[in-house]
Amino acid sequence: MRYGNERISRVLTISEVAEQLRLSPGTVQKLLSEGRIRGVRTGPYSGKWRISQAAVDEFLNGSSDAELMNGN
Repeated sequence: MRYGNERISRVLTISEVAEQLRLSPGTVQKLLSEGRIRGVRTGPYSGKWRISQAAVDEFLNGSSDAELMNGN
């Protein structure tokens, strides 16, 4: 989808990202908390996040399987 010249990315939940990356939701939560995947919390005390497909794509383009396996 486009808005003007910008592409609007699909917004995903932790579970959807976990399914795409074949990781556990807990691992995705950790990656979000560490800032390795960009996301937005839905509230100040909420454990819920929303992640754009673009952020998932950035993560995939910038990380290797070895990094994930080593917990880095």
